[in-house]
Amino acid sequence: MRLATMLRGINVSGHRKVSMKELLAVCADLGYRDAESYVQSGNLVFDPGKASAKTVATELEKAIESAFGYPDVDVLLRTGNQLSALVKGNPYLADGADPKTLHVTVLKTKPKKPLSDDGSWRPDGFTVDGLDVYVSCPNGYGRTKLNNSFFESKLGVRATTRNWRTICTLAEMTAG
Repeated sequence: MRLATMLRGINVSGHRKVSMKELLAVCADLGYRDAESYVQSGNLVFDPGKASAKTVATELEKAIESAFGYPDVDVLLRTGNQLSALVKGNPYLADGADPKTLHVTVLKTKPKKPLSDDGSWRPDGFTVDGLDVYVSCPNGYGRTKLNNSFFESKLGVRATTRNWRTICTLAEMTAG
């Protein structure tokens, strides 16, 4: 089984930068096999061996704090099967949206509060689906109020957002 990890709180806007090479070394030290990175924003894919996803998240968060001094980096995990289902289930693709305008906000835990799109954000929109939020931003993610902070505040959980291309690439990297 291969896991994709999306780190929250590293390599964003020039703050708290850590090289992917250093993160891959941390994975190797933890015994995770065949670790790969994707773009310089905290996306890792590896085989955790017999470790559960919960164990991996805890171990990796502690190792990042120990190695780099960052105590509040969240490790959000998805399996290949979860990512495959996520890619197949995007409601905005079914409606003909341009993939370049799509994002996914990945939630660390189940939302503490309910949230549904009442249409007031148009032309932007979102759909909460379990531990993930599909986000459509026809005018660009940089112009929407439906950003990571919005979802963390409204849902009461930690999250990180990735563009659709990154989600699809992570799904490919974890397949099989």
